[in-house]
Amino acid sequence: RENLFEYACFLQKHNIFDDVIQLYQEVLAIDKSLADKNPSVYLPNVAITLINLGILYFDKNEFSEAFVKYQDALKISRSLAKNNPSVYLPSVAGTLNNLGNLHSKKNDFSEALVNYQKALKTYQSLTKTNSSAFLPIIAMTLANLANLYSVRNDISTALEKYGEAMKVYQLLAEDNPNTYLPDVAATLHNLVVLQKAKNL
Repeated sequence: RENLFEYACFLQKHNIFDDVIQLYQEVLAIDKSLADKNPSVYLPNVAITLINLGILYFDKNEFSEAFVKYQDALKISRSLAKNNPSVYLPSVAGTLNNLGNLHSKKNDFSEALVNYQKALKTYQSLTKTNSSAFLPIIAMTLANLANLYSVRNDISTALEKYGEAMKVYQLLAEDNPNTYLPDVAATLHNLVVLQKAKNL
């Protein structure tokens, strides 16, 4: 199982899609078989494989398949998070973010908004115990929301979310400027462009 999974990940990372779906399907069948016997140990593997498949289908613009895989992964991650939130809530939030990206790509902005907001709320709850790990993802999710509001022509909310994202990136840049100052600059650029476009 591990060799198949690692090989599939390698091919996916290098955008070699031809054989990856079949490999992941083989891994998924193994994971599900193991999870039937020992769900507490092997259900997390099922969720991870489903997420990878979802990302693969998304990259191939096969959105219906991606949606199904993300939804299946989300259901499993939520069930696992009930007993172990600190370990599995990040997977819940990440899958919600993936769903937000999927709906945004399909121009289904209402569903994208719902998923991004749920992801943001989950990430914010996780910062109470580990802020350094989740602040960058919070900033990214805020930027995703800002982009979404901008497309929907809700300029005031888009500016608000860009501003919130920039504050987080500025905070991160204080300790790690090489990594996060480019994000500060990019977010500031988006703010300025949006303001100029709307004569604000």
